[in-house]
Amino acid sequence: MTNTNTVERLRELRAKATEGPWVENTHDVWTVRADGEPGIPLLREEIGNYRSWGRATTHEERESNAALIVEAINALPALLDAVEAGEDALKRARPYRDGSGVIEIPMHVWAAFAGALATLKGEG
Repeated sequence: MTNTNTVERLRELRAKATEGPWVENTHDVWTVRADGEPGIPLLREEIGNYRSWGRATTHEERESNAALIVEAINALPALLDAVEAGEDALKRARPYRDGSGVIEIPMHVWAAFAGALATLKGEG
């Protein structure tokens, strides 16, 4: 059965992939050793023909691609946490009793969502 839930599918893919964090170093993508230096190469820039992707790519484009992959894979757990915390907040939201249109969300649910967002913004 195909998983159509994007969050669940991304968590499954991330769980099967090489553990992070990852780092971009001279256009290649590597794992990070305990001392902060590149460890295992995960995606290597090849010298020569890049037409296997349908067209030639520039050095700058390959460098940008590697940087994007690294940032995305390293941010993915926090992004998924924020999505799930937001979904939980929406599920638990209920109209405030006075009929004003204001909703209330349990404080611990809101705190989890706010914490996940703060992590994404580098504040947590």
